[in-house]
Amino acid sequence: MNTKFKKGIHYSSATEFKKGIHYSSATEFKKGVHYSPTTEFKKGHNFSKEIMEKLRKSHMGHQVSIKTRKKISRALKGKPLSIATKEKLSKANLGKRLSPSTEFKKGHHGGTPFKKGHRESPEVREKRIKNILKASAVRPNQKERQLNSLLQQLLPGEYTLNVRGEVMILGGRIPDFVNVNGKKRLIELFGNYWHSEEKTGRQGKEEEAKRINHFKQFGWDTLIVWERELKDETSLKEKILEFSSEGA
Repeated sequence: MNTKFKKGIHYSSATEFKKGIHYSSATEFKKGVHYSPTTEFKKGHNFSKEIMEKLRKSHMGHQVSIKTRKKISRALKGKPLSIATKEKLSKANLGKRLSPSTEFKKGHHGGTPFKKGHRESPEVREKRIKNILKASAVRPNQKERQLNSLLQQLLPGEYTLNVRGEVMILGGRIPDFVNVNGKKRLIELFGNYWHSEEKTGRQGKEEEAKRINHFKQFGWDTLIVWERELKDETSLKEKILEFSSEGA
């Protein structure tokens, strides 16, 4: 007889079976592990550098279909990216140009071919930016909501959130908070990382002056609030009140 049987164990001439384990001539299976002549898989297993390089080369030049892109877009819609992911994307896209059919440059807007030196009107540019924001489902982040809450407690009805550009867009830039009580005043919230010297190449005061001067040309005064200042609400309140009382 070519079969042996024991409690929980069965042997045959071609197959050996044990609780949780199965062996055949071509396949070996163990809980969490699968081996075949060409594939080795283990949960949590990391590919070697050689395999990763082969995979990279095999996908080089491969174009993702429009259908797949739409699926990815729907899956990621409304999901905020981490700072680490944004930084990786920024480095990965550094120096890259989009294809002729999707190239986007200053002065290039929907339905109009791009021409070197072409400048769109402020009205068209504002409309284009609003459409982009609407499509990308931009929402206030946690720090912006925190500052907005503080402003509403300190100066109820004076300022409104404008991260989607609903109130105004000035020279292609969207101020974070706009005074809606008759004063031409804006408040900008600067993230510690995104406005750091490491990211912009400018020191803090230079970065502040650049934004203040941009809005100044349209007749608006601007207060810069840094993300780190949110930790000390007492000092921040004094700073906001002093700005709001200037020229009152």
